[in-house]
Amino acid sequence: MKTIKYSIVIPAYNIHDYIEECINSILNQHRDDVEIIIVNDGSMDNTYEVCKKIKKDHPNVILIDKNNSGSMDSYIVGVKKSHGEYIGFVDSDDCIEDGYFRTLDKAIRNNSDVDVIMFDYNKFSKKQKELFKVNHIPYGKLSDELLNQLQKNYFAIYEKYSFYRWNKIYRSSLIKKCISEINFRVTYFEDLYLELLILLNAKRIIYINDSLYNYRLRMSSVTHTVSSKVFSDNRLVKKELSQLLVSYNKSKESIESMNEYMDYGYIRYYLRAKEKPSRIHIPFKMILNNKHKSHNKLLVMYKFRLDWLFNMAFRLRKQKIRKEILFK
Repeated sequence: MKTIKYSIVIPAYNIHDYIEECINSILNQHRDDVEIIIVNDGSMDNTYEVCKKIKKDHPNVILIDKNNSGSMDSYIVGVKKSHGEYIGFVDSDDCIEDGYFRTLDKAIRNNSDVDVIMFDYNKFSKKQKELFKVNHIPYGKLSDELLNQLQKNYFAIYEKYSFYRWNKIYRSSLIKKCISEINFRVTYFEDLYLELLILLNAKRIIYINDSLYNYRLRMSSVTHTVSSKVFSDNRLVKKELSQLLVSYNKSKESIESMNEYMDYGYIRYYLRAKEKPSRIHIPFKMILNNKHKSHNKLLVMYKFRLDWLFNMAFRLRKQKIRKEILFK
């Protein structure tokens, strides 16, 4: 049996318009040491049939069909079924760049003990493609000092390490160890928990100067209705993150930074929601101490109940995005 070097996990839910392009971006790189694990999360459209047709002609495609249980469960199911030395994730409406695996091969040859490889990505639409540098740090191996800082209080300097799962490739033994410690399931904020858990266990991380991933801009992802599950998942993940930080003997300051980060996420969705959940209290010091101007604007709107101002600004932003990306 051929040794599998890379396992690519694709969670799929009601995405039949884009899933074939996503899978083909991997298949077209013609690697016999790559397996593609598609986890159909109870799709109600034609997604499963499209995947089944592709699998018929490609033995390296593994298709798992399960009842709808959310994205986090799909990642975990996919990882458990994987056989690769390294595991990556691709969202089902996105695609990877040509040369994705060749670039990773080179990075691994030069860093055989690496646990996580990070890379940049492109945002793309029908009209444009734009490169994004995702981490505000130098390329190369993360210094011991920076890794220690991130592990000590990630939420105080989160801009230095993105929590996207799809702009990284992971050593299989590391990510399998981490998912074995997860005993809850959510649909939102799942990346944050998994990435922090991996970060706390990683010994060597490198950031390469290559853009390997294409993130699709779609109007449906911008204008979707905020569901009540966003808020319940936010509170659950906040609770689980607190327990995680305590179990790793992190400081009170680290837990406070996490609480502020999760509360900001709650507020960002609260201002957009048509049906408002319960309000959470935020102290003035959260506004005064916040270093992000864009964050502060939302915090002030929330604190002084200026929802109408936020909604006006949000409508203008949607109109601008609609003109820019012209996606359905």
